[in-house]
Amino acid sequence: MTQQGRTSGYVSRAVANDLWLELLERNGKGWLPVLTSSMAPLIRPGDEVLVSRSTPRDVCFGDIVVFRRNNDLIVHRALGTRRRGEDTMLLEKGDTGMDLSPVSASSVVGRVISVRRHGKPINLSLRPSRSVNQLMSVWILATALGIGWLKSSRFRLLRIVASPLAQAMTLVTNALVRTCLPFWYLFSLAYREDTA
Repeated sequence: MTQQGRTSGYVSRAVANDLWLELLERNGKGWLPVLTSSMAPLIRPGDEVLVSRSTPRDVCFGDIVVFRRNNDLIVHRALGTRRRGEDTMLLEKGDTGMDLSPVSASSVVGRVISVRRHGKPINLSLRPSRSVNQLMSVWILATALGIGWLKSSRFRLLRIVASPLAQAMTLVTNALVRTCLPFWYLFSLAYREDTA
């Protein structure tokens, strides 16, 4: 693809994101297609997420949020907050990575309340679903902090161990999410709510 093709594709995605944000502002919620695997296996490329317009105050630990980074819309897990000067920073992380990243809480545009895969809904806003999601988030945060500590250790051996351990923890996290998926589906069937 030429540079011009890449640039025009990027502009098109930026315009599409702006239009989607305008619809979210007008309707209060909207379906957003997911393009990347950073939240797999819970949210995979090709899935759609139903996003409810939210403020940073509405976001709780473990919620999956959509935030704006440059011209992109990112779907990641919220794992805490911290103050940086006058700004509140949200610690965010995708399920497939090990690095926590701070992002301005003001860039949050909404909270994911449902995932649709092949027409099957996973309602993440129900109390049982949120509880399972929060337990998963405790595990994900603990592994990210542990791996971060190993990577920054002054002991060479611990730094060497960090990379293979991070890969192993990612596999364990994926297995835990896959184990939770049937429960999320069951909760969604048992507590039918309007997520259209």
